[in-house]
Amino acid sequence: VARENTGSGRRFMNEHQPPELDQLLVRTSIRVGDERYLVHIPASWHSGDEDGLLEILTDLRLPEDPALQAFLALPDVSVGVDDLMENFHEAFAGTYPNEEAALRALSPLEEWENNFADWCIDQGIDFDALEWNYEPLMARLRDIYDIVEQKGQLHAFIK
Repeated sequence: VARENTGSGRRFMNEHQPPELDQLLVRTSIRVGDERYLVHIPASWHSGDEDGLLEILTDLRLPEDPALQAFLALPDVSVGVDDLMENFHEAFAGTYPNEEAALRALSPLEEWENNFADWCIDQGIDFDALEWNYEPLMARLRDIYDIVEQKGQLHAFIK
């Protein structure tokens, strides 16, 4: 796994002891319908487990759920847990068309804008003369949420 760089990078184990295969996640691509999807499976699984997974993902209608696809692509999400959908629903924070929409929904951006507008009025500065730099705000948001960009949309998950 380490040699082929197919591990998920999961770091919940003691680095001084040999890894437990059921805790080590291996990045793999699995075909569901006509497309392939990136998932992370326990290293202890064998091909029979993967066949069962295909049936589960088909039942979950994975091809029709971009947010679930994004969730399963996260490196610390094991597709082999029993409560996969419960974990998904607990972590899912929303799907957004762009960074600004994600910031508006997941941070106090609107409150900051209002405070800034008040400051501009107090200082006699035209609000439109200044622009927000969303990059550091998105970096901060990524500290709180896993943000996965897929097909022009941002999917956010609580870390």
